[in-house]
Amino acid sequence: MTWLYCGCSVIHQMGQSHVKAPEEVLLDEGKLRLLITIRVQAFFQDKRLQYPPIDTPRDRKHNGDRANGMTYALDDTAWDALRFDAHTCSFTYPVNEHDSRTIAYSSKLKKVVRLDRLAN
Repeated sequence: MTWLYCGCSVIHQMGQSHVKAPEEVLLDEGKLRLLITIRVQAFFQDKRLQYPPIDTPRDRKHNGDRANGMTYALDDTAWDALRFDAHTCSFTYPVNEHDSRTIAYSSKLKKVVRLDRLAN
């Protein structure tokens, strides 16, 4: 069995209990796997994936933002390479209650890149 804190952080490993909070819940292995599966499925929802990674509305927004002096995490050359990449999609995920990030794999750059703008 594994001790689990309500925030879903494992706090008991290798027989060493570090739990003092009243919110503790004792879960068996099956329930723990189910909880993790549900959280992963909730995070990787289909609506967070977009193909192509840079569609016309996103491209227009990017061009307008750049014309107004806003900075993006990706330079224009990499943006164009990703815009015409027919074998990838983007993924948007939350970073907190109000903000999100969008990433995509660039086969030309051979790495994951951010598509969103940077804070100016």
